[in-house]
Amino acid sequence: MQHYLKELYKRDGRKILKEARKKTVNEPVAAKPDTDDAEPALSPARSSQPFDPSDLGQYDVGNREPVKQFGKGEDATQLAELSYKTMEIFMNNAYNTKQALLIYGDPGLGKSDVIRNFAKRVNQRKYGGQREFVNWSKLNGAQKKEVINDPSKYFVLIDIRTAQLEPSDLVGIPNIQSKEGYLETLQPKWIYLMSQDNSDGILFLDELNQGSDQVLKALYEVVLDRSAAGTKLSPEFGIFAAGNLGAEFGNQPIPQALTNRFMAGALVADPESWLQYALENGVDQNIIAFVESDPADNFYSKPKGPNDPFPTPRTMVAVSEQMKHIVSEYAAAKQAGKPITTSIYTVIGNIAAGLCGVAWARKFVTFLKHIQAFNWADIVKKAGEIETFPKDKKLALFLFIKKNILNYLVKHDVNDTESIEKMNGFLTILNNLETNNALILLKYIQHAGPDADMALRKFLAYTISTDNKLDKAQRDKFVLDKTKWPRIKEILNSAEVKGS
Repeated sequence: MQHYLKELYKRDGRKILKEARKKTVNEPVAAKPDTDDAEPALSPARSSQPFDPSDLGQYDVGNREPVKQFGKGEDATQLAELSYKTMEIFMNNAYNTKQALLIYGDPGLGKSDVIRNFAKRVNQRKYGGQREFVNWSKLNGAQKKEVINDPSKYFVLIDIRTAQLEPSDLVGIPNIQSKEGYLETLQPKWIYLMSQDNSDGILFLDELNQGSDQVLKALYEVVLDRSAAGTKLSPEFGIFAAGNLGAEFGNQPIPQALTNRFMAGALVADPESWLQYALENGVDQNIIAFVESDPADNFYSKPKGPNDPFPTPRTMVAVSEQMKHIVSEYAAAKQAGKPITTSIYTVIGNIAAGLCGVAWARKFVTFLKHIQAFNWADIVKKAGEIETFPKDKKLALFLFIKKNILNYLVKHDVNDTESIEKMNGFLTILNNLETNNALILLKYIQHAGPDADMALRKFLAYTISTDNKLDKAQRDKFVLDKTKWPRIKEILNSAEVKGS
């Protein structure tokens, strides 16, 4: 819970902080990030500073197990186990040093998505928007020619399914029409692009262990010598690959001579670091909260049968994209006055079942209904029961409040008796949430803009410093609790509240 709320604030806070600062002058100083969460800078530029091995100790943050082994017992491998968080550093280092990287993992962990999203981020860090990111496989013929004609304008992800490659794609085709006195070869467009000095990007060989023996042997030169079809590749291009572990999905062992040319690691189903990854990449907040409520059941599980859908990071991202489309379609239909004959929960449930299985879908729809079932009056009336809510219902309540609180605050006047009662109700709810929930909501409100911010500041001043509708027991509990909430204390001690 704490991880989810902390990361949710990080994303929402950054997203609206710029706008909030434009509108309000007295912006409190942002809290410093926790040192436990700090990560080394992931700059694509290589350091020019001399390296002294004796200085390693200054970077030690006390990880209990520096190198985790993938698998246990008879299934143990010599691969390092990597979370989504450590994978980012792993990929960044491979790209910077141009060391070919191979990521193993079970099907559905999102290995391909991790690499694709990394390519976008490294382009932004390296070029700051000066180059356009393009996915080669998404371009038509004319667009590919534009990229080839001036590769300096683009950062290119060349995403290739290894099973679709032929050996000739990597060694070239003889040009029998050449009039030269020696043999020349014709190259595929993507290899020609990668051979240009001013080209940059990532070659991603997906599903590496689905390639034929001849193709895998042809890749030796690409991976080790960074050459293909008789042409040296650009020194800027990174070479990444991904493959599934095990033979249950038709995978073939990758020849040792090829794997030895890669730096390899195994991505694991790690819900905590995936939640951070999901927040940074726009996965629906309902799905994120649902996973957080019960990671053991809601994050990843292998199928019971060979044809059964099952929940994985990849399928949950797909559910997220489908939900955005569904909500948009229903909103358009409602606006146009068209009759809605099928519940949106039925549609979402069936799509979720098709991607993640029936059991996951049923639990997810129940979670969504939790959020919609809340209303302010009932929550205030049952505020004392919040601590007894199951975890999924607590997270659903948090999302409901976060979704509705800004309109709720702005609509109410601190000088209106009815509004004061309702605002007292809000504080009663806030008082019964976990401390992290309350802190996140207060920061979210403060960064949302001066109207909501001032409404909350004035009301907090009114509630704490004057008689109000809270009974003595509620008032005493709030006063006691707010002493351990430094954010509320900061708001109450601010110049705006003191002067209101």
